[in-house]
Amino acid sequence: MTSVIRAMRSVGVRSYLVSFPVLGRGAKISVTGTVRLRGGGIPQLYFPGIRDRYFRKIASLFLFGLYCLFRVRPSDHIVVYNFAFEYILGVMVLYFRRQPAILDIEDSPRIDETGFRGAVNRILFPLFCRITATRKLVVSERLAKDLHLKDYCVVYGAIESVPVSRQIDVASHWSQVAGGAPLSLHYGGSLCVETGLDLFCGAVERLFRVVPRDRCYLRIVVTGFGGFGSSDRIKKLQALSKHTGISVEFYGELTRPEYLRLMISCHAALALKLPDSEMGKTTFPSKVVEITSLGLLLISTSVSDVPQLFDRTNAVLLSKASASELASTICSVLNNAADMAGVAIRGRDRAYDLFGQKAVGLMVSDFVLGRRVSKRRVSEKIAQGSRLV
Repeated sequence: MTSVIRAMRSVGVRSYLVSFPVLGRGAKISVTGTVRLRGGGIPQLYFPGIRDRYFRKIASLFLFGLYCLFRVRPSDHIVVYNFAFEYILGVMVLYFRRQPAILDIEDSPRIDETGFRGAVNRILFPLFCRITATRKLVVSERLAKDLHLKDYCVVYGAIESVPVSRQIDVASHWSQVAGGAPLSLHYGGSLCVETGLDLFCGAVERLFRVVPRDRCYLRIVVTGFGGFGSSDRIKKLQALSKHTGISVEFYGELTRPEYLRLMISCHAALALKLPDSEMGKTTFPSKVVEITSLGLLLISTSVSDVPQLFDRTNAVLLSKASASELASTICSVLNNAADMAGVAIRGRDRAYDLFGQKAVGLMVSDFVLGRRVSKRRVSEKIAQGSRLV
């Protein structure tokens, strides 16, 4: 959400973030006061935080409700990021004031999500759809169609323009691989079955058998976290990689600067969210935006809107989500390294066409402020004097 707020501010809309801080169980303090700060180029307001999760939810419910009742002006526009218990009172206040918030649907309830949380989500989501504005922001065309939305704006994300001096020299980077250096491949994020963990591990095990062992041909960099033994599976691959033509590096969770340094040291990156999983059906892989905007070669499953946004001229899309297909694709990239630089460069160009900050800022601002103009042909100046919260 912060990238979209930043995009709207770049086109003159006075927007800011309102949020609730989360104090972990190990936090040294039990309560925080209201905090106002400016981070990442946007003003941010954080309500008081409470360490106890249940008290925090109740307090946040009333704090946001009071904020909407007393601080939100008639000219303001409120966007709520997804659906959460803490929003209910504030969203109802806005509904009865005939100033309904706009719901930003980043994912919808999953039928495979069981237990109390799944049940609550399946109650909250239709409630939020009912008491927010009829027009919605949504994460993908596929999800909009699945939800039968009629008035919506698809927002995949927003990326800032990077000066040429700071961009990766993609051609030079790939020429090293063509000259014999190992191909560096990134896989990361939330490491679980739905994001392709089985797919990845199966492919790497196949690559151990087919990649020559006379030198290191492939460097695999894994970052992120996950439950149910995911870290153990990556560490097992590390152990198996010894005396093969592949090195496996596992870094787990990193700071943002550390993570970016690792990312830009790579040539390509994997986005392996499974198309037929509930996660794949209900959201869009943000990794796709990140990978392509950095100039890395995107190797992705055909999940969500990815096949509609990218093709074989600017990305590498798997024909099916299988370990054998992924292993074969990585071998093909290794064997055709000289051609991959052009694909990566065209992928980056495509990313800036699709996710460029000002284009996204204009599109979202026009939609939120109620302007009925084309998403792709926005030319009139955004009205001054309105705030987006």
